[in-house]
Amino acid sequence: MSKLSDISNANLRELLGNRSISRTLVNLQNSTATFDGVTEPDAIMIVEIDGALYHIADVTNKALATLAALQNPITGQDGYYVQPDLTTVYYVWVVNAAGTSYVIQGTYDGQSFTPFKSAKGDGSIPDIAVKGTYAPIAVFKVVTNGGTFTPGTTNWNATGVTSSAAAVSVLGAGALTFIAGGA
Repeated sequence: MSKLSDISNANLRELLGNRSISRTLVNLQNSTATFDGVTEPDAIMIVEIDGALYHIADVTNKALATLAALQNPITGQDGYYVQPDLTTVYYVWVVNAAGTSYVIQGTYDGQSFTPFKSAKGDGSIPDIAVKGTYAPIAVFKVVTNGGTFTPGTTNWNATGVTSSAAAVSVLGAGALTFIAGGA
């Protein structure tokens, strides 16, 4: 019988072994800085992490939380930065086998890093730096136009902020369909 560990390509092994399996509806709670993840019909998210299935309870009114091991490889910072005006940033909600949720903040196009990690930000959806440990649940898109966005503090529908979400099974290169306020 073939095993996930038999796959020598690490990227392919990560793609096949770490994903969200259930249909999770993601809602960015307008007038708050929290989000919900609700699975139909049974209120249990199913994720696959390193090839094993885990049942995770739905989340409601979840605050954004970061983890240095996930955030630092993306932006060079251990925590979130304030998203400046006139930028688009993607955020990835991930969960581990214990059901702990984190949100990884991406970069914006042309962003200079402090401390220096790479030349410039590219505005792409961030990758999951800790392999075989987290499964993606959703991608949030935040566009600022006349305001800034502080993750976990600024409301999703604050003046000058447009936010949307897309549920995902894996992180891919294809275009996502974002739904204002949630998916």
